[in-house]
Amino acid sequence: MAKAKTTERRIVKSMAVIKNKCKDCGIEYEANRIEYTNGSIVVTPPRCSGCQTSHLTNLRVNKALKDLQLIGNLKLRLNAEQRQAIVDVLNNGLNEVYQRFTGDVVVSAGFDLKTIKAE
Repeated sequence: MAKAKTTERRIVKSMAVIKNKCKDCGIEYEANRIEYTNGSIVVTPPRCSGCQTSHLTNLRVNKALKDLQLIGNLKLRLNAEQRQAIVDVLNNGLNEVYQRFTGDVVVSAGFDLKTIKAE
């Protein structure tokens, strides 16, 4: 039997800027220390700016690569038109990432497999 999720409302008791050591490189940086009324304490971010950016980038890029591998596993379930539509939308997505990196503003449309006509 699944355990029911309990949502405990956390109310901020105090918030202060503190000196903290980076989890990765060990240098000292300023972080926010948030204490909640339930007794929990959160120090955010847990890394200096450079290490935090690197950490988030690694997580997101590796997740995207894994998701691309999983999409490739669907090859036998899709027809040629659907596969081509997926490749096209992924190429468009990569072009949007490139445009964002170069400073252009991009609006994404999304993807829906049901809109692809099957033969």
